[in-house]
This record gives sequence, structure tokens and C-alpha cells, in this order.
Amino acid sequence: MTNSHPRQHPGEMLLQSEDTQQKNLHTDQQPQVFSSGVTEILSPSASFLSNFVITFIIILKMPTLSSRQFSVIGPAESIQAPLGGEAELPCYLSPSQSAQHMEVIWFQSTHMVHIYRDGEDQFGDQAPNYQERTELLRDAITSGNVTLKIRDVRYLDAGRYTCLFGDGFHQEEADMELKVLGEELGPGLGMMCAYMGKVEGETVFPALLST
Repeated sequence: MTNSHPRQHPGEMLLQSEDTQQKNLHTDQQPQVFSSGVTEILSPSASFLSNFVITFIIILKMPTLSSRQFSVIGPAESIQAPLGGEAELPCYLSPSQSAQHMEVIWFQSTHMVHIYRDGEDQFGDQAPNYQERTELLRDAITSGNVTLKIRDVRYLDAGRYTCLFGDGFHQEEADMELKVLGEELGPGLGMMCAYMGKVEGETVFPALLST
């Protein structure tokens, strides 16, 4: 009986055996990727989480201007202004920083003297006695230095003023004294000026009693 399969030469059998061993060796040397290992680390969701954590840490370490602490410094001595003249009341931030984004309020007792908010002067809540007489000098506001100017100084302007800075996170204030200088008044005129006030923006004078 004749075998239909051709006989292989021993050399061919040896070559095939070596070839098979090399293929198996090559297969054994290939790195294996496990679903619970490198694949998870390199997955898009894990990469995004890692970037998010790094960004969050950087943001925490970045200083923010809006939350910086500061103090307000005013003049150590009282400010003197002549009657009918101009008075300038300065104050500034320490450490030096821009106050353009801040709210700056000047008040005397319970009277709103001047308000700076949202980069503009606000006159809606200003006391009638100061209307059209105040100006906030802002030439150095980028370094935190502002000055309140009061024109046509009156005796009633004398007293203690407060300058308040606020940035939405922190606020500080400083006090200063304004003294008005002028000729000494007689008894009758002095009493009239002492009791002179403002009612709905109109000047009210007390009745003068005849002696």
C-alpha cells in the first residue's frame, strides 16, 4: 500500500521545528496588557481625573487679589480747611494695591458724604448737604491712594470723617478729623450757623428773635 503523504526531509523537519520554537518564543516575549493595570491608567477618564487634580492644586496655591488682606491708612494729624475754601481728605491702602475694583465710602457720622462703586461715583445716597460739593481724586487709585475733595467748605463740615474700603471679601476703614478755620463769629450769627440744617435739600434758618 502506497502512502499518499510525501516524506519530509529531516533537514526540512528541523527547520520547521526551529521556526515553530522562534514563533513561540516571540509570542512569550510580547508584553501582556491587563484590563486592571496599564489600560485603566491610560484610559481617558483616568487621565482627565489626574489633570483635574493637578489643576485644582495649582489653583489653590495661586494668590488671589480679591481675597488679599489690607489696611487703610489716614492722616495722623487733623486736616484744616478755610471757610469757603477746599478740604482734601486723603487715605490709602497698605500694602499698596489697586482699588479700582473696590467700593470706597466716605461718611461723617451717619451721613453719606461720597460713594465710589463699580468704577464710578454714586450720588444716589449722598447726603443733601454734600451734593455737588464732593469729588473723589483717583489719579493714584491703581496704587490704592484716593483723596476726597470737599468744595465750598462750611462750618457744618467740621468733624470726624471715615474712609472705608471694601472688596467683597474684606473691608477696613480709617478715621480723620476736619477742622474749619474762619473769622470768629458774633453770638447771633454763631447761633444761626450752629442750628442751620438741611431739610429736603433746602436751607433752613431759625427765626431771629428781637431783643
